[in-house]
Amino acid sequence: MKLFLDSSTIIYGFEFPQSNSGAILDLAVSGRLRPLTSEKAVEEVFRYFSLRKSEKYAYFARKLVQSRFSVVPASSVAREISRWRGKIKEKDLEHLATAKKFKALIVAFDRDFAPFPEYRTPRQAVEKLGKKPAKTEY
Repeated sequence: MKLFLDSSTIIYGFEFPQSNSGAILDLAVSGRLRPLTSEKAVEEVFRYFSLRKSEKYAYFARKLVQSRFSVVPASSVAREISRWRGKIKEKDLEHLATAKKFKALIVAFDRDFAPFPEYRTPRQAVEKLGKKPAKTEY
């Protein structure tokens, strides 16, 4: 099963290790799962931690994601971006295009993905992976 992790899921996983997002991040860090993400999501994670934690922590988070995820460049999903433009907010377009191209589930908090069958909350993704989910949705 392929999973695309939105920046919100990655950030929440770092911030709340006992959450469903944390469980997914742990599977990625341990090498039991190699999720997809986009270059844009990696930069969103970096910006978030630069503002909320420190530059050092932001670099650590970015390096961890780059080493444990398959990071998909926007240039490799350009055709899919064109195909889905106008069907979702521009800020989520690259993420949707990546998930569509690689036939991956989109794991995110953002309900803008809800109209698409690929969308799952972190809790739903943990359940789909056959793991026991935390009580929260995220």
